[in-house]
This record gives sequence, structure tokens and C-alpha cells, in this order.
Amino acid sequence: MRPWLKISLIASLAGNLFLGGVLVGGGLRPPMKPPFGPPFGEQFEKQLATLSTRDQAILRTVLDGPDGKVRKDFEAIDVLRRRSVEALQSDPFDPAAFRAVFEAMELHFQSLGRERLDSVVAAAEKLSPEGRKVLAEFGRGPMPPPPPHPR
Repeated sequence: MRPWLKISLIASLAGNLFLGGVLVGGGLRPPMKPPFGPPFGEQFEKQLATLSTRDQAILRTVLDGPDGKVRKDFEAIDVLRRRSVEALQSDPFDPAAFRAVFEAMELHFQSLGRERLDSVVAAAEKLSPEGRKVLAEFGRGPMPPPPPHPR
């Protein structure tokens, strides 16, 4: 057998084993999670279920109040966060689009207003200590791991 044929067969076998490992490994790995977890509404409803009935009523009054504006604000922030991730991941990267998302987020935060802030603070004041603890845990949320340090 010619030497180049042996090398070709070994290289082909190695390539096939590598590709097979990648395909099998990819099939066995669980699906990747979104970068910021589930949307605000889903996360918050799970946390509400762990609160006492009294604390649930207090928070629902603020979130769903007469106009439901606070819930809409949180959901808008969630959408803007996701848009910022999409802008960062776009290829080719568009700095103008990334800047536009952050400017929209800044404008949204500025528009929240004193009235809504006061209503959230008043609700936190009425919550039981356990309710405030659960709310603090929700606000903390799981942070994604930091990226590896470039070497």
C-alpha cells in the first residue's frame, strides 16, 4: 500500500470520528438557555406564587393597578434588554443600532416618573419581611457568568 494512501485513510478516519463526536455531543447536550432567562412576566409570576396571599395582593395592586403601567414598564425593559443582546450579537456589528437600543433604554428609564417610583416604594413598605426577602431575591436574579479573561 502506498504511504499517501495510508495517511489519507488515517486522516479520513480521524475526521469522521471528530465529526461523529461533535454530532453525538451536540445531540446529547441540553438546549442552550436564553441569555437573560425567561421573560419578566413568567419569572415574576413564579415568585408571586411563593408569597403570602396578603403580599401577593399588595404587589398585584401596584403591578396591575388602574393602568397596569408598572408591569408594562418592566416588560418594556425586558424587551430592551433582549434587543441589546441581539444588537451585540449581530454580524456584522452595527454600532448605530447598538447605540439606539441603549438610548431607548435610557429614555425609558427617564420616563418612569416619580409617581410610579412612589407606588413601588409604598408597596415595599407594606410587604411583610418575608415578602421583601422574596422580592429582593427576584431582583438579584441569576447573573450570567463573566466571560473568560483573554490571555
